[in-house]
Amino acid sequence: MLHLLCVPAGCSASSDFFAKALQQEYGRSMLVTSSTVLVQKARMQGVNAVNFDYLANAVLRRCGRLHVRRISRKAQELIVGNILQALQEQGRLPYFEKLIAKKGFLRSVTSLMDQLGSCAVTPDEIADAFAHWDGRSGSYRQKDRESAELYREYIRYLIAHDVYDVAGMYRLAAEKLETLIQAEGALQWDTLFFMGFYQFDAWQLSIIRSLSRLCDVWVALPYEAVRPELYGATEFTYGDLMRQAVLEQAILPAGLQRKPSLQHLVSTLRAPEIKPVPADSAIEIWQTEDRQEEMRAVLRDIKQLLRGQTVKADEVAVVVRRMEDYSGLRALCDEYGIPAQLRGSATLAANPVFRCLVTLLSSVSLHGREQAEAWSDLLAQPLQRIALGLPTQIATEIANAHYYTDCKTFVTEVWQKTGCTPLQGLWRTFTELKPEATVEEYCEKILDILSIAELKVKAGQLYKEGQITLTGFKNIACAHDALTLLLQSLPQDYLAGGCGNKKLSCSLFTEALTEKAEGISLNLQPENQEGIAVLSAVNLEEAAFRQVYVLGLREHEFPLFKHENWLYSDRERADLTALGIGLPSSADGYREDIRFFANACAAASERLVLTFFTDDEQGASPYIAEVQSLFTDLKIQVKKTEREIADSLSTRELELALAREGQADFLRQLAEGITEVGGSDRKRLTNETGWNGNLGDPELLRQVERQIGDRFSASKLETYRGCPFRFLVSYVWQQQPAEEVEEDMDPARRGSLLHKVLEKFISNHLGEPLQTSRQEELQAELDRLFSETWHEFAEQGQLYAGDFWQHDKEQQRLLLQQWLHKEIAYSEAGSLRPAYTEMEFGRGSTNLMPLEINGRRIFLNGKIDRIDRAGNSFYITDYKSSQAPKKADFLDTNLQLPLYILAADRLVAAKEGGTVTGGGYYVLKDGERKESFLFVNAQDGKPPWQTYSEMQDEDGNKIPVTDITVLQEKTEQVLADTLCCMGQGGFRPTHTDKCDAYCPAAKICRYRILQPDPGGEERHE
Repeated sequence: MLHLLCVPAGCSASSDFFAKALQQEYGRSMLVTSSTVLVQKARMQGVNAVNFDYLANAVLRRCGRLHVRRISRKAQELIVGNILQALQEQGRLPYFEKLIAKKGFLRSVTSLMDQLGSCAVTPDEIADAFAHWDGRSGSYRQKDRESAELYREYIRYLIAHDVYDVAGMYRLAAEKLETLIQAEGALQWDTLFFMGFYQFDAWQLSIIRSLSRLCDVWVALPYEAVRPELYGATEFTYGDLMRQAVLEQAILPAGLQRKPSLQHLVSTLRAPEIKPVPADSAIEIWQTEDRQEEMRAVLRDIKQLLRGQTVKADEVAVVVRRMEDYSGLRALCDEYGIPAQLRGSATLAANPVFRCLVTLLSSVSLHGREQAEAWSDLLAQPLQRIALGLPTQIATEIANAHYYTDCKTFVTEVWQKTGCTPLQGLWRTFTELKPEATVEEYCEKILDILSIAELKVKAGQLYKEGQITLTGFKNIACAHDALTLLLQSLPQDYLAGGCGNKKLSCSLFTEALTEKAEGISLNLQPENQEGIAVLSAVNLEEAAFRQVYVLGLREHEFPLFKHENWLYSDRERADLTALGIGLPSSADGYREDIRFFANACAAASERLVLTFFTDDEQGASPYIAEVQSLFTDLKIQVKKTEREIADSLSTRELELALAREGQADFLRQLAEGITEVGGSDRKRLTNETGWNGNLGDPELLRQVERQIGDRFSASKLETYRGCPFRFLVSYVWQQQPAEEVEEDMDPARRGSLLHKVLEKFISNHLGEPLQTSRQEELQAELDRLFSETWHEFAEQGQLYAGDFWQHDKEQQRLLLQQWLHKEIAYSEAGSLRPAYTEMEFGRGSTNLMPLEINGRRIFLNGKIDRIDRAGNSFYITDYKSSQAPKKADFLDTNLQLPLYILAADRLVAAKEGGTVTGGGYYVLKDGERKESFLFVNAQDGKPPWQTYSEMQDEDGNKIPVTDITVLQEKTEQVLADTLCCMGQGGFRPTHTDKCDAYCPAAKICRYRILQPDPGGEERHE
């Protein structure tokens, strides 16, 4: 029999279920929960508790299936990848063909296979639903057919190889239960309890229904009919269970006794027509400057409570939506001396052991000088002192003393001068690594290398001798063990995915290994069981604390913004739900997040603090306004940083406060070396080597220069001129932000679309004047090209037709109409006519653009959108979507225009006996030319729009640029200064008006403490 117990917010079914379970023999009842925390809580009460996966496996064992081969996510991706490749080769994927090579496509398709599998429908049912989907265009019907075919082939593979994904394991358990029912069999349990879940997928519901025919099943589901907006994520599960369940009426106790304001919040959040009440001190809302100050404000408050013995550490919880957004919490807890139930962890991919391995593997496909340089980097890594017993400084000196073009010669020289025997073994095993091999062969060789290194033994001995710390030893030992397990499991993934015998290049193997390593976390410090709890909001069922701090209540962060799926949009998923295929949508994430927020609020009994910070991109979470609306007088408190010496709550705060006030004597009294530490702020205010992105180590500079290379685009150079630190992060560390494809186009794709349309249109009218008399004809042509290009982008997966995009599409069409109107006016007012479009130079094209700068040859690359001509005069144009660089930035942070003018003069004008007279920008948003440059001496082909003819020096003085010779001289001078600063290691953060939240260096930029304000205090921006 199936019993459904609806649990209101703030109440708990645990005591009721625990009591019922304990009344029965231990093995005759079982509690199934949603998290390991609830499992542990139940087991501590003597209750037999498991998770849903364990239940499914237990059912299978009871029904005679003792061994079920469950595949990993990596194996799923390999299976789907093979299916995509096979269908593509057979010409059966005309819609998806152009998307297959795109990054993220394989993961998206694998996710779709998971989602379809969780719907409890067969491939035939999916194909039938797609076939009866009305209103689909021809291309989308093709997409549907291909999706159904992919799912059919995926299920066929799993069945043929007797392997199961999660949905497949649940399906098998449901089928076995049905067989057991038909055979009038029995289970080992009399009663099953389900608790902590707010929703079940279709197969889980099927299992629960079948179990209820064999034993008593009790389900505790968070739900209140009077607050549907709070339980949107639970609605479907509630409706499904109510078709068969008996709704039990029970008075459930509150999980804890709450202060009046807290109880009002928990019981009225998202309820209709609630009258606000006065707030008490139990609820506070804080606003801070930034994330760092937000964490410090919270931890300072906790520190004061602990010092005053107001609460115990384990009675306090710090809650965040995503732990990765608050990775600095552990270090700050340590700084303030606050014990925290939070593991010190890092990913395997970031570990020095793994990085050494990647360096080694990357050199397999290299030859000559490049391979010697790779090994020079490898042997210079500090870990080699432990792994090989190698004096790394000697290896570095040898590498710097000679220009090695043969790697073996370099390694032999290092071995002869150091006598490092393990180096010989490493080289011997390295030479056995093949450019192409199976995953198993690669993994075996790497395990041999780990065996040669004997990392754990050597690190253990060094720890005993006091030469490395316990943390250092754990860092090596944990990485060694995790890497060993990874190397043992990866071949199994490829075998299950049908790729066991497939040979990969070493670079592809390295990518696969790194991808897996990024998902492996190393626990370097044990969790303190008695400290404050630092928790994710998604794991707060049944949680209870005296004080709760909820951080990160910002737009798009909590609730967490989720992009629409780029294979099937939310609207398509809504249509599919009506056809019986319930796929999750981005809106489901918002329904889940309000539950997470409600759970966080319900976890507090005495005090709840909600915190957020705002910037130019994101404001406060809508949850803040919702909470305020429940009270008549709940105000936001703005928290400021404490700067006084007497207010310091950590050694670092005291050091900073003393340093600000110049109290050097007191700093010296703190501890040995404290003046150096306390003076770090002063060093950050200078250009001292080793601080603020100023690199000084010769070997490091050599590696950085090699990483930068000798090929430069205008944007690469402009990035350095604008902010050297952003350049370091982007082009040396290669940390570029990646964004998913959205329904509405981002500015980059929108710009690409408009550029393509204009390229096609101008190409049709090279050398022609555009006249008002032909405007209607030209407009029709432009509209046709826009529609064609839009469809091309859609077919390539660069945009997806949704409600917002339809509006955006019309806006772009209007921009083009505005552009054409202005273009005709320019054409009639002057003699310039388009001569070239999208002229590319560098980037492997035949149009090379080398420059000699201070004896160093560099190569420029770029693409000039358009070159116009009047007689022997040429004028370049670059399209900009929204705004053009200011003329004050010409030959400073705006290098695109001068470099493109030089390129056009050398590659076009000079060859045709002409000269470039200038160049400018066409701002499409405004439909007009702006910030256009013209040489002072330009005679012919002057444009009929406003121009300027000077640059500004460092003092703001205007200097006229008379001709191409002066421009070349000034440009080479700017490039020489730029390259010189790069070569000297100058990568200091530089604040500009263009700083934005999407900068890849934003989270680690130290600008806030680099620039003092006029009063001598630190400035925070």
